[in-house]
Amino acid sequence: FDAIAPDEKGDTFFFKGDHLWKGFHGTAQLSNETFKELDDYHHQGHVDAAFRMHSKGHPEDHDHIYLFLDDKVFSYFNQTLEEGYPKDIQEDFPGVPRDLDAAVECPQGECISDSVLFFKGDTVHSYDIPTKSIKQKVWPQLPHCTSAFRWLEHYYCFRGKEFTRFHPVTGAVEGDYPKDARAYF
Repeated sequence: FDAIAPDEKGDTFFFKGDHLWKGFHGTAQLSNETFKELDDYHHQGHVDAAFRMHSKGHPEDHDHIYLFLDDKVFSYFNQTLEEGYPKDIQEDFPGVPRDLDAAVECPQGECISDSVLFFKGDTVHSYDIPTKSIKQKVWPQLPHCTSAFRWLEHYYCFRGKEFTRFHPVTGAVEGDYPKDARAYF
C-alpha cells in the first residue's frame, strides 16, 4: 500500500495508486470518488502518506484524516476537505519533508506526547504535536516503509507484501520479521 489511515469513525482506508479500499473487505474504488479534491491537485490521485490526527488537546484537528501528496497536505473530516486546504506541508508540519513514504499517528501514552511519525527513506521524523517540534531518527532495523499503520496499539511498517511490527519510540523490532501481510491482514 501507498498509505493506510483510519477516519474519524475508525473505518480504515487503504490507498494504492489511484485506488482505495474502505475497510478490510470489499472492492477497490477510485480514491477521488471519496476524496474528490485529490484529482484537482494530482491527476493520478495517488497518496504518498496518510494518518488520522490524535490530539485531544487540539479538538479542532482531533480525528481529522491527513493525506499527503508530493508537497501538499489535505485535511479531511467526514470526508469533507477542511477550509484552507490543501496547504504546503511546511505550513502545518514545519520540518517535515515532501514526498513522504509513510506516516502514522502515535498518541500520548504510546509515545511521550501526541505525535506523528513521518517516514522518508531511512529517516523517521518524529513530530511532537503540542510543541510542533521535530526529531529525526534513523531506525536501520526497519525496512524502508512504504506505508505505516497503528492497529490495536501496535505499529506496523509495510513494504510490498511484507510487514514489520515496531516500537513507536525506539523503532525496536521484536520477533521474527518481516512477515507476509496477506496471512495477517
